[in-house]
Amino acid sequence: MRNKTILTWGLSIFMLFLLIFIVFIDEKNNEFILEDDERIIDNATQVENKDTLKGKVMVSFGDSVTEFGDYTDVISRRTRMTVYNIGFGGTRMAHHTSTDYDPFSFSYLVKSIVNNDFNEQQSLIDKDNPFSPRFKLHFKNLKEIDFSNVDFISVFLGTNDYMGTKYGGVVPLGNETDSTRDTFYGGINVAVEILKEAYPNIEVIFVTPTWRMNNEQLGGGSAEENPNEDGYYLIEYVDALIDRGEYYNIPTLDLYRESGINKETQSIYLADDVHPNDEGFKHIGNMISDFIISYYK
Repeated sequence: MRNKTILTWGLSIFMLFLLIFIVFIDEKNNEFILEDDERIIDNATQVENKDTLKGKVMVSFGDSVTEFGDYTDVISRRTRMTVYNIGFGGTRMAHHTSTDYDPFSFSYLVKSIVNNDFNEQQSLIDKDNPFSPRFKLHFKNLKEIDFSNVDFISVFLGTNDYMGTKYGGVVPLGNETDSTRDTFYGGINVAVEILKEAYPNIEVIFVTPTWRMNNEQLGGGSAEENPNEDGYYLIEYVDALIDRGEYYNIPTLDLYRESGINKETQSIYLADDVHPNDEGFKHIGNMISDFIISYYK
């Protein structure tokens, strides 16, 4: 009799544990299903965000970092936009002391775009200037763009304004009230005012310069530690772009602070003191893509 009672209790305990186990497994399965559903929803959201950009047109202006880079291809693949690389090496946001390069700097070039008059640039292309084949190709492509069909313009400039090039010295920083191309602040103001008036429906995006090393002939050293010949640091040009972005309500991606490109990671992301390597271009392309997707979702 006692053995029967023990058996009955043992069976009851076993059934209780079995029931608890079944409930536990069922809850876990529900958790997995929920996690899967959340993943599906998250992926669907990302696709939906990209679909809002699919088929749109973006023109990316810049200097040699843009001219010789493929970050625009990364943006195109990830957003499914048509992205034009309009990078001109050696050029600036503001005035360039070289008459061969100044008409290709952004604050000058926007006037030609608005007026659809590229005769001055074409005459420089036709001269025996040291422009690269890509430089010339980008100019040819620029002339064929119908800006009435452009949705986005990205402006990734400033490093040559800060450091200067072998074709000219640095651009003074200036201040937020400047209205001429003689200073960096002024160059930004001039360019944006022209663009906003002519193409109010185009979304402009600013991308700040990344960290860099200074040119050896101009003192060398990290741009974080040493200023340019006028005593300004690169971060001051970065902050000028951010300031004007806030003023004009232009989304601004701060690659200087947020990209992780610095003295410690230089060998990972940069091919030299300034220009990204393949990994660097991929990294920048992903960051700009994420920025655009998140901002315009």
